[in-house]
Amino acid sequence: MNLSSKKKGFFQPGNNLSVGNKGRQAPSLVTQELVSQLNEIDKNTGKEKKHAIVASLIKLAMGYTWKKKIKLSDGTDSVEEVVVQPDIIAIKEVFDRAEGKAKHQLTVTGQDGGAVQFEDVASAREKLGKLLELKVVPQEEKKIE
Repeated sequence: MNLSSKKKGFFQPGNNLSVGNKGRQAPSLVTQELVSQLNEIDKNTGKEKKHAIVASLIKLAMGYTWKKKIKLSDGTDSVEEVVVQPDIIAIKEVFDRAEGKAKHQLTVTGQDGGAVQFEDVASAREKLGKLLELKVVPQEEKKIE
């Protein structure tokens, strides 16, 4: 095999190892536009928009209070403090990005906690197919009959 070829890439046309390898793909047009707008400067803060979004996400995760002006029936104004509780979805998003998504463990055992037994290849495929259809629930063990 001649590695000093003038063509780009390691695999030459016709090499079976190159099948399906498209290399690093360019981001889609939607992704490009999204990144472009996130990098724009926000007129109100003078910072990139992505910084404002991160600050908003953290604010939601921590909870906050704000004051609400109310007109009373007698025509006077009153100020009421509104407490917004921390948002569990925002908390999850913050930690998923900071720490990485939590791993979910799935334990599959046969009878009496032993290995899963297969009679033949066809039954093995059927049981494995059932396994792949199971929805993973964190910290819950699922057994196959």
